[in-house]
Amino acid sequence: DMYSTADLITQTAKLLRPFVSLSISEAIFRFALDRNEDKKQVFSAGIYTYAVGSLILVPIILVLSLLGLFEGYVYLLALYVLAANIHGICTMYIRSKDHYRFFAIQGIINTLTMVGLNILFLAGLEMGIEGYVLSGIVADLITTVIVFIKEKLWRDIISPFKVKGDVLKKMLKFSIPIIPTHVLWWVTNVSDRYVVRYFSGDVENGLYSAAYKIPSLLVLVCSIFIQAWNFSSVKEENEEERKSFFSTVFSAYSAVQFLGCSAIMLFGDVLVRILFDPAYYSSVRFIPMLIIATAFSSLVTFQGSVYTVNKKSMHLLYTALIAAGANVILNFIFVPESLFGVRMLGLGGLGAAIATFLSYAIVFVVRTVNIKRDFPFDMKLPMLTVNTLIVGAQCVIATLRPTGYILYQIPLFIIVTAINFKPLWTTVKKILFSKK
Repeated sequence: DMYSTADLITQTAKLLRPFVSLSISEAIFRFALDRNEDKKQVFSAGIYTYAVGSLILVPIILVLSLLGLFEGYVYLLALYVLAANIHGICTMYIRSKDHYRFFAIQGIINTLTMVGLNILFLAGLEMGIEGYVLSGIVADLITTVIVFIKEKLWRDIISPFKVKGDVLKKMLKFSIPIIPTHVLWWVTNVSDRYVVRYFSGDVENGLYSAAYKIPSLLVLVCSIFIQAWNFSSVKEENEEERKSFFSTVFSAYSAVQFLGCSAIMLFGDVLVRILFDPAYYSSVRFIPMLIIATAFSSLVTFQGSVYTVNKKSMHLLYTALIAAGANVILNFIFVPESLFGVRMLGLGGLGAAIATFLSYAIVFVVRTVNIKRDFPFDMKLPMLTVNTLIVGAQCVIATLRPTGYILYQIPLFIIVTAINFKPLWTTVKKILFSKK
């Protein structure tokens, strides 16, 4: 199945990314923010780590080719890793320089390019697996070239012989422990595909993987919003100001999430018909649940940025462990018809979507309790609860699809828009009318 194979390629690439790059982009961002560090030293150390780390791909690709995995598309796997890593390094660097308006714009360019290429390669040129994966690769490369030229990044790369060993050492000491956290989140995001494939077959997994394309649009849009905000907070010395900052950003960010969630549920059928082959139209039944799961995944990611700012890296690791464990256990409860002779819920792809949502919801609660204890800022939980209930009702309607279900959704969408307009407008002003 095309989507099943293509999805396996992109997900395996995401697993390999932190190992190949040693998560150096996070270190570039964190150390280039420090006033005492030489930005050129930090960026150059990152670029050379990327160059050397990329050599690890050679034996990996050879082994995968010899094993005959990915149906001859191993080269796409390598290109995906290389393109995503260099894009991450360059954008994290400009983000650390406070160029957040341009940072947000390049994120929008990246998203629109990927969606446009997806339509061109899949619907227009009918390139199948290659088209699906290449749209992400080409979008990353085009955006990286735009960033490199606009920011004149070649001026910030110094000779490898001038990079100080202690700078590189500090950066790697920070970035290498982030790798297991990435792996655990990968398990949370991807274990469901393997469980669905094993218990429900390739066709169901293909539909489920295709359905994931729609929520990924929400992730891309929301990542632009969050990344346009959250770095100046690292420099904020006054704790009360930081708490106020986080409260403002969180309410704006959750507004974007829930409004995006509600809109995608309302227009889910339209999006599926634009982006998918008719054989995949039935994947629409998985989309509402996956969108709510994605919204909570993004809220959890925001909470992770609070941990990063407050240097609580162990909190990142153990909450990622909770997410991965919960997701695997819940998948085995919700997806198969039976397990070791014990009757399970047998919901297939829909069960996997529910398991994904519940695992993120559990981590959201754990992180909320942690943050309330260590760094209490106002998350506006009553508003968040109302949003969750309304979008949850929309999810049930969109999944069960009773006669006239679109008409039931419209008033719910209007309510979500009305209650989230003010914090959303705050964010839009921040991005569009910022001086930087």
